[in-house]
Amino acid sequence: MVSDRGFSFDGEDLLISVRAVPGASNEDIAWEEDHLKVRLTAQAQDGKANKRLAKLLGKYFGVPQSAVTIVKGLTSRTKSVRIHTPGRLPDFIEG
Repeated sequence: MVSDRGFSFDGEDLLISVRAVPGASNEDIAWEEDHLKVRLTAQAQDGKANKRLAKLLGKYFGVPQSAVTIVKGLTSRTKSVRIHTPGRLPDFIEG
């Protein structure tokens, strides 16, 4: 379960709250209070935005796309995502 901080660890895996913004003019990842906001150029149809989200998060956390799983919110902009054993952690995650 994702904590009220927007992320938590489950063993070696990172669970994180994500707010996806499909159809954006450019791609960007930024931490906003209690979630990771991810702007995607892909549209939210036929799973294109979710696939792009997994690819971007994989790159951001240093894991292959296959190590990123949307565990909740597959058809929603607000999602819970599991990063299997992240290779690197951004500054907003403390230890």
